[in-house]
Amino acid sequence: MFAVCLVAIGCAGPSDLFVSKTPGSVYSDWMADSAEFIRDKKLNELVLPGTHDSGSYAITPSSVIAPDIDPIFKRLSGITFGAINHTIAAWSRTQGMSIAAQLEAGIRYFDLRVCRRKDGDFYMVHGMYSDSLDSAISDIRSFLIEHDREILVLDFNHFYEMTDEAHVELTDKIISELGFCMCPSSKTAGATVDELWEADERVIVIYHDDVSVGRRKELWGRNS
Repeated sequence: MFAVCLVAIGCAGPSDLFVSKTPGSVYSDWMADSAEFIRDKKLNELVLPGTHDSGSYAITPSSVIAPDIDPIFKRLSGITFGAINHTIAAWSRTQGMSIAAQLEAGIRYFDLRVCRRKDGDFYMVHGMYSDSLDSAISDIRSFLIEHDREILVLDFNHFYEMTDEAHVELTDKIISELGFCMCPSSKTAGATVDELWEADERVIVIYHDDVSVGRRKELWGRNS
């Protein structure tokens, strides 16, 4: 559906993502600034900068092991009393910037992997628990309000410890916070950037749970 250029961003800084580099440049409005070039492009003609395991930035050696980790590493963490956790954290943390910072750096596609913890809250994971999903959604909502020409793709592609009821709760939460500018799946990837701008439908949520997609028109399926 979309062409995505995946990157890892951290100490090198956002300017390393782009061919044209100007000291001190920010890319928070690059889609608005590129309007004359992209407004007539269809969604499936865009190439969007994106991050892999976008929510892993908050992982540290003291983070809790998450259910998505290979069982052998979970056992090793136990028998070494956490000594191996520095190695696990180094492998798990693939991003060095928060969601808010990634947005400001120009990232427009987010790879999101979610687990519901026993306390009932949703967290982003990649081998270990990272930041809460509430924090990420809050950052995304604030960004969309402040930047009214930027289009985002949120790809919820892995779920752990999720029941049907948890999916209902999570999708309701997403729509409650971002529904003011979510693009319904009826739009299809043939819609142009200008059409999304005119309708103020600037967030595409891809959700890899077929039951949830069938229940909510705001969600795009994995094969949309």
